[in-house]
Amino acid sequence: MRYLIFFLFIGSFALYSCNSAKNPKKAMKDLQFLNGTWINEEEGVILKESWKIVDGNMVGYSLLALPKDTLYFENITIFPENGVVTYKSSVGKYVIEETKRLPLTRSNGHTALFGNRNILTTPYIFYQKRGNRLILEVRDIIDNKIEQDRYFLKPIE
Repeated sequence: MRYLIFFLFIGSFALYSCNSAKNPKKAMKDLQFLNGTWINEEEGVILKESWKIVDGNMVGYSLLALPKDTLYFENITIFPENGVVTYKSSVGKYVIEETKRLPLTRSNGHTALFGNRNILTTPYIFYQKRGNRLILEVRDIIDNKIEQDRYFLKPIE
């Protein structure tokens, strides 16, 4: 019994230590897997995300466009604030329509979850780098409806 408790303790510690969300400095370093420009083109719709490191923060944008029209433009900053890493977005290129803030709840060197995936009525943003592509999963509330999308982006070289 004593050995079982010991192994359960070690196992839970190992799982907890893989999540850098509780340590903002380590989390910001782990989030550097987002760095670069990523694109998905499907059925004439382009989704582009671009990230760079500025003063220790991740700064980027997300663009959803048709060949001759921008549908959506979002400025994004990921930064530590009061002991929590925060995802902050402003929608709109010329007129800022809305600001969203989501806390980093889970992260490691290749994944980041902002918000809570387990509560079906709340927004979240999930990034995962798998090989040479970035998976972006988004759930948001638009016009009082839950919208969820998943994109597979490749790097622009």
